[in-house]
This record gives sequence, structure tokens and C-alpha cells, in this order.
Amino acid sequence: MDYDALEQDEDFMKILVAADGAYPDGLVLQAFHALQGNGDAPGDTLAEFVVREIADTYDAEADWEDKVTEAQRVMENAAMELESVSAVLYDMLRTKSMQL
Repeated sequence: MDYDALEQDEDFMKILVAADGAYPDGLVLQAFHALQGNGDAPGDTLAEFVVREIADTYDAEADWEDKVTEAQRVMENAAMELESVSAVLYDMLRTKSMQL
């Protein structure tokens, strides 16, 4: 992934800044800069995941609405997957089960 090229893409950076504003402590932008090789990784692999998911599915040729829609779609999918994992772990605690 060419993170330096993405940094020059105004729409990509607007999306990333919005994600950063929703994420605690500015860790999304910090993770982005670390992926570029311009800083230390924040130690938050979820913030890095957010950057990678948005970057991996970003289409510079798409119109603005499609760019934002795709970023929202991949974050929604990730949220559903994380919720599924959380639910299974909750059920394990609730039932005191060590099996699935």
C-alpha cells in the first residue's frame, strides 16, 4: 500500500481525519503515520486496522459519496464481526462454558 500517495489524496485524508476524530486520542492518524514509516506505532492494533481497512478498499477514482460509503461499509462489517466475537465471549462467561 502506498500510504504516501494516499496522504496526498484530499478525500482519503478527509475520511481518515473523520475516523480519527471518532477514535480515542488521535490514534488513527498516528497509526497512519507509523504505517508510512513516519513515527512510532501507537500500540493500538485496532487503530491500525481502521487505517488498513479504509486504505485497502479506497478507490481514488470513485466519487465522494462512494468513497465515504465504502469506508462506512468496511467499518460496519468490522463492527459486526467484532460484535460477534464479543457475543461469543459473553456467552462463554454467562454459561461458564469452555467449549463452543
